[in-house]
Parts: sequence; structure tokens; C-alpha cells
Amino acid sequence: MLHDFTVFDFETTGVNPRTDQVVEMAAVRFVHGQEITRFSTLVRLRPRQYYDVKAQQITGLTPAHLVHAMDEAAAFRHLRNVVRGSLLVAHNALFDLEFFDAALQRFGAPALTESFLCTLTVCRNRRPEGPHKLTAMCDAYDVPQQTAHRALGDVLMTAELLHRLQRQGPLEHYVNVAGWDGRFKAPKWCPVHGKLRKQEVKPAPKSYNRAAL
Repeated sequence: MLHDFTVFDFETTGVNPRTDQVVEMAAVRFVHGQEITRFSTLVRLRPRQYYDVKAQQITGLTPAHLVHAMDEAAAFRHLRNVVRGSLLVAHNALFDLEFFDAALQRFGAPALTESFLCTLTVCRNRRPEGPHKLTAMCDAYDVPQQTAHRALGDVLMTAELLHRLQRQGPLEHYVNVAGWDGRFKAPKWCPVHGKLRKQEVKPAPKSYNRAAL
């Protein structure tokens, strides 16, 4: 199942898929280990769309950067074609998949039926002690750092992290499994073909320097 997969990532105006929107998206599709398609674009804000200041600070993207960006509907149509029929891979896949699902609903398109794999879920199982953010896991698995919190940079890091995780052991049994940090409430949303799984996560050691990541 991992012979054809697409790693994708969204940057958004906030964390609520029903009221926020994607402002940047990227996807890279691999078949038998070879990159065959790459798509990356900024996405124009909808009229009167609120853009959380913290989200702007994290990505460095402001409304001014998005004035001449790609139309949201066109961007999602293109992305849908890129990923069609492949395994969808993301770090914290539930977040990105819910935004994807909400956008497809908004445009009257059929829901995603593609299987998915969450590298965050794999990392929590194999390394219970946090932190498990993408940059931290790339450090742990000796993955070269790209531009974090920008869609294409995160996609490239996730793709290489997936490669390291594959070398460590089989991943097929993680397909369609969405892990959640057992210290918190279970997510309210999951793809209909997905399975929520509570994970025992240990906090980061006190000596861990969060500011460095």
C-alpha cells in the first residue's frame, strides 16, 4: 500500500475547519519511491475571512501575501486530482484531513475515500516521550530541516521522516489509524474509514528546550 502515496500539508488561518481556511497547501506524490508530481500554492483568502494573528506569526504569511494567490476552489480541485487514488500521508493527519474534508463539503465535492497514514501516530507509538512535533521528530530521526511551518517544507520533512520510519519497521498496520494523545479528550472528527486509537504519551523532559524548535 505504500508503493503509491502522497505527502501533503496545509497552513491555515486558524484551527477550526468549519470557520477557518487553508492559506497554503503542498503535496508531493511518490510511486515506487520516485517523485512523480509536486504541487504547492498560496491560497487567496475568502471575503471577510478572519486570519488569526498567531497563525500569521507561525507561518510568516500575511493577508498581503495572499492577494494574488490561487482561488481556493481551484486549488482544492487541483489538489484533489494530485492525490486521487493514493495513500494520503501527513504529520498529524487528522488536522489536515478535516480541513480537506470541510473544503470538499463546501464545494459540493464527494468526500475523500483514500486511505491515510499519520506519521505523528507512528512516532508516538515508537517514541512515547515527547515532544512529537514534526521538527522534533526530524531531529530524532536525523532528517534534514526544511523551512518549518510552510507547506512544502513540512511536506519534504514528512516525506523523509516517513522513509526513516519505513526503514525502522513495517508501517502497513498504521494505515487508517488516527492516534490521539490520551492525556486529552478524544477528537470529535475522524474519517469514516479511520480508526481512532488512544495513545499513551509521555511529556517532554524538563530539560527540553522548546524555544529551539
